[in-house]
Amino acid sequence: MSPYIGEYVPNVIVIVDDDKIKSQIDSYLQEIDESNFHVRYFTSTLDFEQKYFANQRELIEEKKGKQENTSGTLQTMDAKVSSIEDPSLISKRGTRSEEGEEGEEGEEEELQILSEIDLILFKLDSIGYSASFSVQNWIDKIWLQLRLGKYLPMEYTTRFVLLKFEDDIKSKLDFLHRRLDDIIYLPFDRLIFLQKIEILLGLPKKITPSFLFTQEVNLDIEISKISRLEKLSEFGLAIRNPVRLVQGLMAHFYLTLPEESVPINIWGQVIASEIHPQSSHEFLVYFSFFGIEKSNLLKIKKHLRFVEANYQPFLDTKREHFLANYPLNLEKKHPSPSVVFLDLDESHTHLTMGALQHDIDQLQVSVENTYTAFTQRLEGNDFEGTSSVPPVSEHHLFASPVIFTINNSNLETMGLDLKTLGKKGRGDPSSEASTYFGSLIEDHFTNGKSWMQPFLSIKGNQELIQEMVSLAERGPKVSRLILAKTKEGEKVSVRMSFQKEGSGGCTQVQILRPNLEEIATSNAFQKINNIDLLILDMSLIASGSIEGFIESLLERVRGTGVLKPEAKLKIILTIDENKAIDCREFFHESVVGLLRKPLDQKQLSFLVAQTLQTELSLLSFNNVHWCSVSLPIHVAKEVHLDSLSEFGATVRVPRPIAPGTVLYLRGFVFDQAPNKCLAGRFYHCENHPKEKGQYSCSMTYFGINDAFLKYVRKLFRETYAHSKQAS
Repeated sequence: MSPYIGEYVPNVIVIVDDDKIKSQIDSYLQEIDESNFHVRYFTSTLDFEQKYFANQRELIEEKKGKQENTSGTLQTMDAKVSSIEDPSLISKRGTRSEEGEEGEEGEEEELQILSEIDLILFKLDSIGYSASFSVQNWIDKIWLQLRLGKYLPMEYTTRFVLLKFEDDIKSKLDFLHRRLDDIIYLPFDRLIFLQKIEILLGLPKKITPSFLFTQEVNLDIEISKISRLEKLSEFGLAIRNPVRLVQGLMAHFYLTLPEESVPINIWGQVIASEIHPQSSHEFLVYFSFFGIEKSNLLKIKKHLRFVEANYQPFLDTKREHFLANYPLNLEKKHPSPSVVFLDLDESHTHLTMGALQHDIDQLQVSVENTYTAFTQRLEGNDFEGTSSVPPVSEHHLFASPVIFTINNSNLETMGLDLKTLGKKGRGDPSSEASTYFGSLIEDHFTNGKSWMQPFLSIKGNQELIQEMVSLAERGPKVSRLILAKTKEGEKVSVRMSFQKEGSGGCTQVQILRPNLEEIATSNAFQKINNIDLLILDMSLIASGSIEGFIESLLERVRGTGVLKPEAKLKIILTIDENKAIDCREFFHESVVGLLRKPLDQKQLSFLVAQTLQTELSLLSFNNVHWCSVSLPIHVAKEVHLDSLSEFGATVRVPRPIAPGTVLYLRGFVFDQAPNKCLAGRFYHCENHPKEKGQYSCSMTYFGINDAFLKYVRKLFRETYAHSKQAS
């Protein structure tokens, strides 16, 4: 028995021009409940309107100016349920005669006018659909007539369901309307029709499905809503939004460009919000790209040149206008922010440092290629006041390079390379003039770890050497300037290189004598006294919690006093382009950007300029050309999928979703739907039965295409078979 039996008999209007479809609907409604339906059939909307609304034309003209504009509007995730405005327009259930009185007992049922209309099923071509008269127009018109004629049911509203063929040229998304409850494709899938109609006629209560079962699941997916993309650049995008968003907030976007058939997946981070220039009660919210893939960035650049043939990324292209000594800038005070660039590739880092200082005037940049060396320069007294240290002398290093191999597990030597035994006077260990930092060579290369002795008197060097060995074992050669002490106590500088040898387990070490120019141009021995921004290569972070690493880093930096008490360290992360990542792993209040390597220099300079809020850069926010566009864009958020069925799903969310809201499901089976997402219309929301402070929200799929339906049914069969085998 249906859930509404005993409460009321459903009144249904069917508008179709096909006898076969009419016969199917009649048969299906009897399956839902054999005798408890009042159904009226019409071949066109004109016939329906003449029967029910013939005397309403004057009323409609009178109310037309007051009609609520509802066409095409999507409710947001937190919208409230619409209510019927005027209770006096609600009728009592029953039937009426042609004249509007209660139907007489002997009158033929087909001639009786229903007093209330619970559901209208209408075929697309039955409403005179055209470019100038849409489904949305028709629904608005009919709903107003129902309201004026007092045909709306008590305590809720009439439900509308569109019937259309899947393979016609119109997308189901073209019919979105807050009063259109569903689209059911022709030819009918019997079980889908039965289940969806049963759910609709049970509203506003939530019923237990009678025709299709629901499978419990336990996984996270995404739901998205459609927003409007209004600004786009090489560095980010801007959407129209009803509220201002907090700077640093993350958002996940799916954007289908006109030239592309597949949506691109973009993460963004809020960098600014401003009042919308055309709508004072709305905002333009700007996002910088976060971890965008190179291929997607190229697609965006291509689209920008499609929109504007002469597109330029900047409004003012003259660099001299952004220098501190430019006449218009002389009256302003310009700080000299400090950036530390921590990257394994030392040669690449120096090139990038130079480019940053070219792009941003008065920027102070120092570079490091190991985390331990970075902390040494933050904390170590050995670096106080040290700007340069003399290179180790020939007397104190018997050859350059000294080459030997160590065991990675214990750092013990595995013998000298004979190549280091050069000509007399240059690398002859037997010469009295040749030593290893002032000591006999055999004292350091015949006894395990004694080769490290000259380095261990410098605080942090042991950890530095261990880190460099570990980095070399994971990949490329690691090299840097490092401090040592001679037997006489003199500080000297050497270059040390570590490179994986063979299949692993051991590392080749080279100790070289640096030249004076190399030392003079390096800041390897300068103490870091100030830091506004850290650019951090993720390859320097060992596996484990990224959040834990950042928290440890922040604690260490604060302990050195290089940050003001109220200041927060800001971090830009870099990661290899070929590494598969989930951007959510990098969310942290200190992280202001994520870039793929090899780095796009303009992307990096924009992020640095934006983070430091400097005006002394061509790439400052106000000089970026934000190209005007108007495209739909999906904004997604993560939710928990509680259950799944062939007709719909139930999700767990932290905030209620209003019935009537249309959102899009992503991930899991929904990737198999067209455009890798599936529209769902929510019909019920309640407190979650198990999770306090959470809500359970149920939806039906808004139009289910045949291919997706087959995929889900196959999945259910396989899941059922697997569960039977397991039991």
